[in-house]
Amino acid sequence: MEYLHEFAVWLAGLLRPHLRETSVALVATVLVIYGGNINSALKQQIQGLNVVFRLLIFIAVCAFGYGVATVFLASLVQLLLADLSPVSLVIAIVGFFVLVGILAERKKAI
Repeated sequence: MEYLHEFAVWLAGLLRPHLRETSVALVATVLVIYGGNINSALKQQIQGLNVVFRLLIFIAVCAFGYGVATVFLASLVQLLLADLSPVSLVIAIVGFFVLVGILAERKKAI
């Protein structure tokens, strides 16, 4: 059992310097999976507006909204992951990616 702990500590040592990239990958993947739902909800909300306003709102949401959401949420995820012990970090990262995979499968994204 000790070798599993040592392996997790070793793997966490490899993962920890890349928490920023890992966090961005997790957040961006979730946004890709649910981006269609967000865009559909936005489309319903703005369907009665002038085409110019709809276009400007769409550009603002896609260019700035998703960008801000990615930066903010990735920073939050990174802070949460940085506080974990080595074993917990490995379990959390693997668990998050498995969960994202399950969510993508349910949404027929893969």
